[in-house]
Amino acid sequence: MIDEIADALRDCRSERDFWRVQLRAESILTPLEIAALIEFSHRLPLRTQEWLKRIASLGEFGDAEPQRFCRQPLAPNIDVYRDPFVASDHKRLILGFCGGADRLMMPIACVLQYLPSDLCDLVVLRDPTWQHYLKGIPPYAHSLPDLVRRIAADIGAETYWRIYCYGASMGAFSALRCGILQKAHGAISLGGRFHWQPLRPRYKSDRMLPAFDPLCDCNSGTTTELFCVYAAENARDVENAKHLSRILPVKHIAISDTSEHNVIVALWTKGELKAFYDRMFALHERGDKPMQRDIATDHQCLIA
Repeated sequence: MIDEIADALRDCRSERDFWRVQLRAESILTPLEIAALIEFSHRLPLRTQEWLKRIASLGEFGDAEPQRFCRQPLAPNIDVYRDPFVASDHKRLILGFCGGADRLMMPIACVLQYLPSDLCDLVVLRDPTWQHYLKGIPPYAHSLPDLVRRIAADIGAETYWRIYCYGASMGAFSALRCGILQKAHGAISLGGRFHWQPLRPRYKSDRMLPAFDPLCDCNSGTTTELFCVYAAENARDVENAKHLSRILPVKHIAISDTSEHNVIVALWTKGELKAFYDRMFALHERGDKPMQRDIATDHQCLIA
């Protein structure tokens, strides 16, 4: 994959070409693959070098070795990132619901660089229909409950120490819904907003939207810890979070002195992103079972 991306970057002849390759790279590459591109960036076009500098800064790649995640496609628009040589029973399973740009408010490799690969596995979910995952991710699943059930079965969610759901923008409230349905340890919304279906007329379907929304006061007793993270000066995001808190017990994390919908970049700008991920996923805590790594088979499966 990294050779394909590098060749595509060299072949770009317009800003539009570069934008397409950049989006693809930001939505799928692992920290090890990004680190390799950064290392050989001097052989790439100047605009690619500037882009990689930005990626390196966002992911703080200069502060630590790249995390050892491998990407394993599960289905179209679903990728699993994990270190396959570390058992799951002491790790967190994080289900990540991307927004419309197929990212979690920053490139996937940058998110992964903040998550220790011996403590976390990340499943990256993308909704090609832009319908807030209410119709699942076809053809893998055609509703959010079906998506939650199938992911749990295919990934072996019951083997993990803890489960978290984490969503950005269009995927933010879907992460909260998933957390409730999955009975996850925690569910985090980044800039979450309630969907407004007429805004998505270009995706026509004969499938009706589900009549039941898990974001209902009937789930006020949920054991899942729900978080809404938003910019304190973004009126629309504030109002959506306040409206949700009238329905369900939600913990608010308002990022001060910013109106940026992209609260992750706002946290990074403040130098608070690492501490945020630590808090949200309790990265300072360890699972009950000791970590095990198969040293005999631990080899570089990593840059494909």
